[in-house]
Amino acid sequence: MKLTVSDVARILGLSNETIRYYIREGLIHPEKNSKNDYYEYSSEDVLLISDILFYRDMNLSISNIHKIFDGMDVSQIGTIIDATIEEANAKIREYENIAERLALWRSEYAEELNMVGKFMTGKMPAEVRVVNYYDETDHIVHYLNNNLHFEKNEWLCVSLSFFCDINEDPLMLHRYISAEKNQYTSNLLPSETTVLETHENCLFTCVHFSEDIHQMIDPVIKYAEENGIELTGEFYGRERTNYYINGHRHGLYKLYAPIKK
Repeated sequence: MKLTVSDVARILGLSNETIRYYIREGLIHPEKNSKNDYYEYSSEDVLLISDILFYRDMNLSISNIHKIFDGMDVSQIGTIIDATIEEANAKIREYENIAERLALWRSEYAEELNMVGKFMTGKMPAEVRVVNYYDETDHIVHYLNNNLHFEKNEWLCVSLSFFCDINEDPLMLHRYISAEKNQYTSNLLPSETTVLETHENCLFTCVHFSEDIHQMIDPVIKYAEENGIELTGEFYGRERTNYYINGHRHGLYKLYAPIKK
């Protein structure tokens, strides 16, 4: 007795397309009905598909299933199992790393939200930054190509940053790119186009970015004056969380104001 693809799909709980996929991959070879050109499935075909389901549930690749179906000696199947175990362990390590980074991001995100309107003193973490600034007329890709080149993992550490100095007349917002110093960016060293930027003692807070510079820095200046803290007048903003309103990108920045020694 021969079965149709719908019969097999119903029996095994699969979609018709999944079975057709196994045919395209050359894992099963059902015969075609000469009258209507439809595939017809034998008992052996059904057993093969059930074996495929087991192997796929064990996360074996299509190529490894081919090796088994093509007559791999039974004593060698263990090598496929061992290789698949190692692949699974590598995935576990990968996802554990992702979970750790997500937990860190969640913690930093909560801290940053909580810091809006609040002030603390401490060190500004070291970052490698591009010496040159850019403006809105300069495409950021051109700016990066001319100043700093990032690998894939290094992009995870990149911040849109800004600098301003209240002693500068007129007061201007200077934008640049910086990258946190960590295991991904250990090869980024100060050069002709970059500098390592850090300050040991700063007053810092978190602010929502605004083109109005005073809206960001005036609360810091006011807090410093009220608490007898003498600032240098420099301000460094580093984007920490970005979000979107009506399709437009916005940023929550950590704002550092170095304190005079």
